[in-house]
Amino acid sequence: GDNSSCEDCANVPNGDSVLDNCGTCDNNPENDCDMDCAGSWGGELVNDECDVCGGPGLGLGSYYMDCWDGSEYCSINNCPIDPSGVSYKIYRNGLGIAIAEVQGLTDYTDLDLDYNEQYCYTVTYVSSGEESHHSNQACAITDAMPIIEGCMSSYACNYDENATVDDGSCWFVNTGCSCEDDQGAVADNCGTCDTDSTNDCTPDCAGTWGGSLVEDECGVCGGDGIADGACDCDGNVDLGCGCGQAGPSGCDETCG
Repeated sequence: GDNSSCEDCANVPNGDSVLDNCGTCDNNPENDCDMDCAGSWGGELVNDECDVCGGPGLGLGSYYMDCWDGSEYCSINNCPIDPSGVSYKIYRNGLGIAIAEVQGLTDYTDLDLDYNEQYCYTVTYVSSGEESHHSNQACAITDAMPIIEGCMSSYACNYDENATVDDGSCWFVNTGCSCEDDQGAVADNCGTCDTDSTNDCTPDCAGTWGGSLVEDECGVCGGDGIADGACDCDGNVDLGCGCGQAGPSGCDETCG
């Protein structure tokens, strides 16, 4: 009847202290000892990064060291995929043929698309010749066509590849000229292209465009003119009484 048979582990009658698995007697369950990874109550062993009880952890060379990046991993299965051995295929709008295959890139820009249209894409990756399943589909709508005025003829000298509205400004080369000769340049008969008609070449007396022959005083194209000693184009000489006249005569040696 003295309740001595109801003592707790601290010998307190009707007390509430209990003995935990490590032999500690108290009434605070929050400090009860735990079992370590080896099953020992109150033990200090824990699992390392590779889930090995009491293991050395990574960084000491105890696990897999032959990964492509030179780092240590728990096993070969933890080694990441080598980026140089992986390529990505991009598919557009459910087409069965990839529109591009890239390697070493995580961004891809699709070009030459129509304006204000929706395009959807999926991606796969290829490693060791094996292609993965398609990714979830991602869609986007292109921007509306901007209004850019300019020349839209690819044959024109001032073609603007960015123009979306032709403004009638296109100009083309004339025969014998190039775009570098400027707008409105015309080739003269000597093949010179420019916009200045005052410097166009002319034919010489022989009819050769740009030639240098001229008529002499006798009207001969490219001639040498009056011969030395002659006084006119007919070869006459001046004997002292005028060109082509008889010389002085008579007792007084006079003209006429």
